[in-house]
Amino acid sequence: KAKQAGYYPEEFKIALDSLAIVVNQSNPVNELSLKQIMGIYTGRINNWSEVGGQPGAIIRYSRESSSGTYQFIKEFVLKNADFAADAQTMQGTSAVASAVHNDVNGIGYGGAAYFLTEGNVKILGVKKDDKSTAIYPVKDGKVDYEAAWSGVYPIWRYLYMYTPVKPRGDIKAYIQWCLSAEGQKIVEESGYVPLKL
Repeated sequence: KAKQAGYYPEEFKIALDSLAIVVNQSNPVNELSLKQIMGIYTGRINNWSEVGGQPGAIIRYSRESSSGTYQFIKEFVLKNADFAADAQTMQGTSAVASAVHNDVNGIGYGGAAYFLTEGNVKILGVKKDDKSTAIYPVKDGKVDYEAAWSGVYPIWRYLYMYTPVKPRGDIKAYIQWCLSAEGQKIVEESGYVPLKL
């Protein structure tokens, strides 16, 4: 759309973000494949017994459609299929964490770092396909940077900054600072995955 309006924005990768799939702490399910996650969120899988859990209707919690996290999950995990009509829209990762924490049959998604510090939910391992080993976005109580950098954890994305034209002056200096060791330390402190410098 920007190009249609005559703008040719510059794109800069600033950080990575590992997105976690979470369930209630009491749920015996520890891992899901991308296909199973897609099935759950599109409404083809509706009972935890279908994915190795205890019998019980799966309660889907999702982010609002204006969220970049929602858009990424829809595009990458659901392959642009629609979310199930009964997916409950939550305003922010905090609301997803709270809902799943209080719902034994709940499932949600959001930034891995947030669920580590605030969620009180179980972060699942994710398998690329049925034959793959499940990979967790976290390790030893921290976001696993190597899993995101290598792409071995399958649900990750870049976070970007955009400028309407080639940056100069203060804007260029700010982007250079964001990409510096000091700027990437802020990325880490904010709970995201720094770029591999």
